[in-house]
Amino acid sequence: MGCHVTSTVNETKLDGSRWISQPDTAKMLGPRAAVTASGHFRFLYPLQCMGDVVGTETTHRVRQTRPNLAVLVVGILATSAGVVFSAAGLAGDDPSGSPATYSGFAGLAVGIPLIAGPLLGNSSHRDLVRTRTIIRGTRIERCGDKPMTAGPTIVHYHDLVIPGIIDKDGVFSVSPFTFVDAFHVHRNKVLDIKVLTRGVRPFTAQVSASDLAKTRVAFLAAHNIVGKSEPLKKVPRLRIAAFHIKEPLGTPFQAQIQIAVHNEGPGDAWGVRAIVSSPDPQLDARIVYFGRIPPRTRQTQELKVPTTRRGKKVSQSTVTLMDVHNTAPSTPTRIGDW
Repeated sequence: MGCHVTSTVNETKLDGSRWISQPDTAKMLGPRAAVTASGHFRFLYPLQCMGDVVGTETTHRVRQTRPNLAVLVVGILATSAGVVFSAAGLAGDDPSGSPATYSGFAGLAVGIPLIAGPLLGNSSHRDLVRTRTIIRGTRIERCGDKPMTAGPTIVHYHDLVIPGIIDKDGVFSVSPFTFVDAFHVHRNKVLDIKVLTRGVRPFTAQVSASDLAKTRVAFLAAHNIVGKSEPLKKVPRLRIAAFHIKEPLGTPFQAQIQIAVHNEGPGDAWGVRAIVSSPDPQLDARIVYFGRIPPRTRQTQELKVPTTRRGKKVSQSTVTLMDVHNTAPSTPTRIGDW
């Protein structure tokens, strides 16, 4: 009888799972609106696909060498008997001549190896037999987005009407920062918009103001506007130096808002922008950005506004200055009053 018992078994284990889409099953859901890194709306169709849930099945051949319990039990009994007899013999009047002493030592000589043998040399070896991918089931999940078809589009935001064009990537040509203040985006709100475009049923969408705010720096930098502000050391004196709205001509129509701002000093003005108020909803609430205006400096900025027609009551439009330190005059300036 050997000191060890050897066994061989196959052990199979399933490691994790992953989802693999089937692109040919893609189904378009209702359109949604996102924000690009440059601060523009992007209109997309979310896609939903059927897919397989797959896992990796791995099989190993395991060879184990374990103690032979029968030999171990015999060793324990022999050793126990050896201890008892040895103790009895050594406790007698003639330890060296007592048969119990010799019997006890013989039991120890036999039992100890029978205990030690099964406890030494045990091992376990694993050999890879196979690895295969198995399908555990199917599941429907989101599988990307498809840009909305390009074309002329009108976005409604509150009472504002914003005409523009959606390009082949679904990006709307007019940035929301032309009517949402880049220096004062309400991060805890959403922008509710209604979209009308060719070939698509009118739909509403929500855009996170927090997502829009993250693109503010990129938008201002793309238009060479200083977006930072510094503590006010000296108070600036801002005034409107010129304000024009050129009527849209030709097709497509495009109005031009031109504003000049003069900082009479003595301090720098930071985060300067001009907010247009107009009876025409296609021109109302448009924002012209200046950023930093040093003292005794005049800056002129122009904003081109796509429209669907000639303007209405443009001469009644006004403009109000704002800056991050609230030093700008709050009185609106009408066209021709500067």
